[in-house]
Amino acid sequence: MLYKNATVKLLYDSLFAPSLNISPSNGICTGDTLQLEIAGNYNISWSPNYNINQTTGNMVYVWPDTSVQYSASVSSTISSCTKALSELIQVTALRADAGPDYEIFDGEAVILGGPDMLCGPGCQLQWYPNQYLFFNHLMNPKAVPHETITYWVMLSNSSGTCQDQDSVTIRVKCTDIYMPNAFNPQSAQSEYTRHFGPRNVSIDLNYFRIFNRWGDMVFSTNDVSYRWDGTFQGKPQPAGTYVWVLEGKCPNGEWIRKSGNVMLVR
Repeated sequence: MLYKNATVKLLYDSLFAPSLNISPSNGICTGDTLQLEIAGNYNISWSPNYNINQTTGNMVYVWPDTSVQYSASVSSTISSCTKALSELIQVTALRADAGPDYEIFDGEAVILGGPDMLCGPGCQLQWYPNQYLFFNHLMNPKAVPHETITYWVMLSNSSGTCQDQDSVTIRVKCTDIYMPNAFNPQSAQSEYTRHFGPRNVSIDLNYFRIFNRWGDMVFSTNDVSYRWDGTFQGKPQPAGTYVWVLEGKCPNGEWIRKSGNVMLVR
């Protein structure tokens, strides 16, 4: 059936011209917040739902850790007009996390840096001080401190507009002598497994002596960094059990005297 003189009304929304405003201007550091706003009487849905205070409304706040594109689906309240707006938020990925404080025994090693450390492209990283530290430009360097110390990790971008820092304190205890119970001079693993001596690094060593099973002294030193390589008078000693005795003083003034056995393996 046909109807004559039917009228179709088309509603033209002449005011539908949404635009996305960003404040402050795009280009932020990790941890900073941006305001995204679309002024006008619109229905607005924002995405993604990532570090954003809400996903509807004219004005939202975002604080992305890394660069991300936010989009707004905009529709008119008086017509069927719709529009999609988006903006790539440029973020300098940079966040310092030195990790938790530690308490270690004298001679122990610790790996610095926490799980929230963020150092993206263009990020410059440095640990301070460099004392007792291996490779202070790494995110997770190894430290073998001789004393209680606080390390700082400093992050920045090339222009210096983004910076962050964090600290970790390593408390070193000297309450005992830490010795391995075996070593192999032919070991390919590390210095610790090829040579025998105290793991302590801060002790003031009075003496460290090693005797074979007949009571002959095959090694003696008062240098805590000098360790036995399994030889005596330039000759390799046979595999077996050796006796050691040691006396030294901790930085706190406490004297430690200790003895024990070690197995020389070949």
